[in-house]
Amino acid sequence: MLTADANVDAQDHMGLTPLQSAARLGRTEVLVLLLSVGVEVNPTTVDGRTLLHSTVARGDVHVTKILLAAGAQADTATPRGETPLHATAHAGHVEVVEVLLAAGADIDARNDTGGTPLHETAVHGYAEVTKVLLDSGAQVDAQDINGGTPLHTAAREGHAEVAKVLLTSNAQVDAQDNGKWSPLHTAAWQGHIEVVEVLLAVGGNADAQDDTGWTPLHRAAGEGHVEIANALLTAGAQVNPKARDGWIPLHTAAWLGHTAVAEVLLAAGGDADAQDDMGWTPLHRAAVEGHAEFANTLLAAGAQIDAQDIDGRTPLHTAAGEGHAHVANALLAAGAHIDARNLNGWTPLHTTALQGHTTVTEVLLAGGARVDERDFNRWTPLHLATWQGHAEVANALLAAGAHVDALDPDGWTPLHKAAEQGRTEVAEVLLGGGAQVDVRGFNYWTPLHLAVGAGHAAVTEVLLAGGAAVDAQDIRGWTPLHRAAWEGHAKVAEVLLTAGGNPEARTPGGSTPLRLAERQGNSELVTILASPVQ
Repeated sequence: MLTADANVDAQDHMGLTPLQSAARLGRTEVLVLLLSVGVEVNPTTVDGRTLLHSTVARGDVHVTKILLAAGAQADTATPRGETPLHATAHAGHVEVVEVLLAAGADIDARNDTGGTPLHETAVHGYAEVTKVLLDSGAQVDAQDINGGTPLHTAAREGHAEVAKVLLTSNAQVDAQDNGKWSPLHTAAWQGHIEVVEVLLAVGGNADAQDDTGWTPLHRAAGEGHVEIANALLTAGAQVNPKARDGWIPLHTAAWLGHTAVAEVLLAAGGDADAQDDMGWTPLHRAAVEGHAEFANTLLAAGAQIDAQDIDGRTPLHTAAGEGHAHVANALLAAGAHIDARNLNGWTPLHTTALQGHTTVTEVLLAGGARVDERDFNRWTPLHLATWQGHAEVANALLAAGAHVDALDPDGWTPLHKAAEQGRTEVAEVLLGGGAQVDVRGFNYWTPLHLAVGAGHAAVTEVLLAGGAAVDAQDIRGWTPLHRAAWEGHAKVAEVLLTAGGNPEARTPGGSTPLRLAERQGNSELVTILASPVQ
């Protein structure tokens, strides 16, 4: 029983007023009583929802009418822009929708994503609610903040019946969202065949292009939706439309290795040798992604096995570069040119040596790849492997007979490359393979000069342990210790001195390592060189 001083709008521990609790529990008589004494009819919860929001979401027609009669606001929006009509459309309550509309609710109210109540029904597939809203004047092509219409939403969620209702009310079948996707793009991408068939039946454009130039067939192919690809092609979709990057649907299928879709596309005239903007064919794409079965399907359809991209790379180059041994095997079995050159003069063996793929290296060598083939810089695969520090690949190349002391145009051997880059493990492999430790290159530098100049103490120790001449002089008469002094590498200087490096060695001009350190103002090195290790 209410007393005169009762606080009828007090909140309980859950933040609910007596009116909200009564409505929640279905206590209609209490609800009516409270309203009769003037309680606040539009209290909100912590998330900004009114009593009307929660009531319509439950589908309670009777209480909805009571609240509206008592002055509840039909269009009060939560902080996210949700009105009671959004809430009941989301839940699919037809009668409540009709009650709210009769009370003047805004049929096209927008939430924070720009969605209307019609978008909400499309999300959840409520065909009857959709029809009620449309019959009451809802905008059939209202766009949310992404440009999506309710038809886009129905297509995305796979609600064919809702799509039919929208189309019957003259929804634009080829409406474009902000990315220029049509509902057909969306349905094809999501794999909703029933929606695709509905859209095609009313004239949906099977060749519509989004802002990347992709058609619905690109989308279906990229997701592996065979049935949809067939439906689009049957409806007259072009099998080889080019997107902005030059991709055709066969490229998109190759990307993720959808072999069954590829078979459909090829049977319909898909171009197995189409080149994208990089000159890549679908076979290049399958090779780089590691899809051997897809590659075999393309080859069986007559794809050019040695097609070159704009950099001269063949599919075998791309498979080798990514380390896909199974694809490399498939290509070689089909007759790929094992020593094909790209624009740098690299063969697939150069490519895989650079990337450090030991298994592919072994596959190519077993297939007869020329182990000492030179690129246009006169580098062998061993130069590339050692430069990048790939010891296992270097081992494999040496085991196949690679020339361990091959010279590039500067007279540098693989050991020079390893020393300059600080590749300790590779240096050990090369020395174990018989590399000349004091071979001279540009400026008459030995590998030790390069390791010291770059400050690589660990490689310096490996070279010295391998017999490197500690006081070898370059074209200017500098020893490795001169280089350490000039470059400021104290740790390396200590290694050289410990190995017997001469701190008093003089260049033809009379410079000692100590004098060079003084000239550079390196006090630490001056101290080290002035009091060398005995």
